[in-house]
Amino acid sequence: MLQSQELPRIFKFEINKEVIELEDPNPAFTPNDIRDLYTAQYAELLNSTIVPQGIENDRIVYEFKVVAGTKG
Repeated sequence: MLQSQELPRIFKFEINKEVIELEDPNPAFTPNDIRDLYTAQYAELLNSTIVPQGIENDRIVYEFKVVAGTKG
């Protein structure tokens, strides 16, 4: 008998050339909810976009692409 299993999600972003992996606190949350939740800890995520990266090591990977602001 085949069984369906939901893969865990992981959220990544890069800051100062270091990749940070964030755990999924609640699978019911949308990726936007996850970003909003972690924004309190990582303010850089406030202006990030979410890019699905596919499956890696039996986990669904999302990347927060942090948009660096420019002063003009």
